[in-house]
Amino acid sequence: MEKEEIIRLAAQAAIDIWDKKNESKQDRVERRLRENTKKLLKDYKKLKAHVEQAIDNTCKSKPSDLKLVIAEIFDKKGYIRVRSIMESKERTEVMLSHIDRMLEVYQKECKEEASLKYELLRLYYIEHKTETEILSTQPVGRTIFYDKLREAVDDMTLLIWGFSGTYINA
Repeated sequence: MEKEEIIRLAAQAAIDIWDKKNESKQDRVERRLRENTKKLLKDYKKLKAHVEQAIDNTCKSKPSDLKLVIAEIFDKKGYIRVRSIMESKERTEVMLSHIDRMLEVYQKECKEEASLKYELLRLYYIEHKTETEILSTQPVGRTIFYDKLREAVDDMTLLIWGFSGTYINA
């Protein structure tokens, strides 16, 4: 590695550290909320499956011949303890109900504005379509696609979490 390359890398590292150190708390919160929105939308179908398939009743599962080995996970009646699964299912169900409602609100809003943002968001995050697949079916170019997708994530972040840095900083 040459001297100039080392200097460039060191300078870039210093800039990155400076930027991270000076990122405001509001910026960090907004970034985290945006990332959480993306994760919820990407995992939407898996979360739905969890709610629909999770064991929420001890009668659905009984111990097998391995009872002695895994006895600690069974209650006195021999049913699998499912309290934490039930609680997880309930929390997920509440969150998904909220997301479903906000997706409906956003779909309606985008339809009224004749905007493709909802459709791009749905195709990319929920349906897991690739950029190429989406661009072949939607009347937008690559740059517009990513601009509209970013705007859609920002809009959904506001709908899901109730505020955004845009409003905090205003």
